[in-house]
Amino acid sequence: ILTPPKDQTTNNNNNSNDNNDTFRLHIKATNKRFVIDGDVESTPQGWTEAKVNFLDSQDEEAEEEDGLQDAMEMAKTFTTVNDNNNNDDNHNKNNLVETWIELAREKERQPGQIDELLQDLGPIPSHEEPSDFAFWIGALINPLPAMGVATEIRPALLTATTAQQRIQVAHDGILKSIHHMDGTSPLF
Repeated sequence: ILTPPKDQTTNNNNNSNDNNDTFRLHIKATNKRFVIDGDVESTPQGWTEAKVNFLDSQDEEAEEEDGLQDAMEMAKTFTTVNDNNNNDDNHNKNNLVETWIELAREKERQPGQIDELLQDLGPIPSHEEPSDFAFWIGALINPLPAMGVATEIRPALLTATTAQQRIQVAHDGILKSIHHMDGTSPLF
């Protein structure tokens, strides 16, 4: 979608000397992963072209006999409260996702950043779709523009070959981010 820059106001006066042809390009992800099939070529016009094959997480998961159930069970741990901890840490009252959101709201670079992020992400996928769940967590903790509250996990999510690996990457990423934001184990 092409739109004028935010700072450019609509001016219906044709006598304007402002000849600014600048536009912003907005790209929205379509929840499609792909692998490049063959060579990548640069065109004379300046863009890159390649043939791609789109991947389907559900098809991949259907082929996974070992580990898929474990990935689903681990995905549940993101949204359930852990009653096994005996310390008085406030984070134990919330699940991992709620805890991350609560801490991230304290670190927002602009007011409402987390609410806008959550709106853009949409509802969290079901734990029965562990790959989609893991990608959602990756987008949550590594938003654009970056907040500086987590290490980058998106490449590891995209290169993981199983749902179980993706869930493990997301789990490690959200825990490290929580520990960074609450000060128990700063990342940088």
